[in-house]
Amino acid sequence: YVIANQVAESSIKPDNLKVINLKWKQSNSIANTISLYKSALPILFRAHNLVLFSFMTETHSMLLAPITRILKIKHYLWYAHVSSPIRVRVAARLTDRVLTSTTESIPANLKKRALAIGQMVDSDFFQFYGQRDYSEKSRWIHVGRFDPSKEIETLILFFIDQLKINPNSIFLIVGEATASNRSEEHTSE
Repeated sequence: YVIANQVAESSIKPDNLKVINLKWKQSNSIANTISLYKSALPILFRAHNLVLFSFMTETHSMLLAPITRILKIKHYLWYAHVSSPIRVRVAARLTDRVLTSTTESIPANLKKRALAIGQMVDSDFFQFYGQRDYSEKSRWIHVGRFDPSKEIETLILFFIDQLKINPNSIFLIVGEATASNRSEEHTSE
């Protein structure tokens, strides 16, 4: 089961996956809470061997965690953000564990409850197969937040170093700073 705030109508999914659309609306917390409980409670009460994995949904986790505790359902919250609103602090205390990518991508007050497990990239899919032909343009891309924990400067410096080998290379960086970092001015040459 996947419970999502919004689901595109054209979403393609495997037959063994049921997607539930909460049709979540900003600033409508009562209707959103009712929708979450109507969708999640039947699953929580009847599913066997269930593990609840909440991906960056601290509000949902906070609302469902008391129920998962009572029902003895394992509940893990993935959270990778340096902000620490009260709902994430409550959810962190009530869930079994908070998972995150790096220790820098979690607020200091959650570090004791958090387990940093990396980006979950399977390096077997990215094998090096010998000598590279540098006559072609090398294309690099980074998609993600511009936060200090992402060390974008390191990627840029590495790319600049690689330009000495292949000056035709290009590097596309897609993303923006989180709200807490947008006010800081970042410049690079």
